[in-house]
Amino acid sequence: MNSITKLTIISFPTLIGISATLLGLKLIHNEKKIQNRKLELEEQLKSS
Repeated sequence: MNSITKLTIISFPTLIGISATLLGLKLIHNEKKIQNRKLELEEQLKSS
């Protein structure tokens, strides 16, 4: 039982940290896509 307890103590915070990191990276990536799209739309408005 001790090895299961140690594994649980280490694995849950690790999984939470990895999940938070992946979520942050996804948000940053989406923000860049939104900024690019905004610039494209502004260019279209200027040209028309």
